Amino acid sequence: MDDRAWAVTDPQDTAALDFFRCRGRGQTVYPQPGAHPAQIVLLAPRHPARSEIPVPP
Repeated sequence: MDDRAWAVTDPQDTAALDFFRCRGRGQTVYPQPGAHPAQIVLLAPRHPARSEIPVPP
């Protein structure tokens, strides 16, 4: 996978979240208008926005 990419997943898809987190992806929440719950965006380690967006541990 490109280490500057991003991925979007459902907050309840724990297998996908574990997969991306163990590969160094940082989680941020994307509040999509009208969507409940919000989508989770996982940024790659060298993604340019990683330094601009607060990423929870």
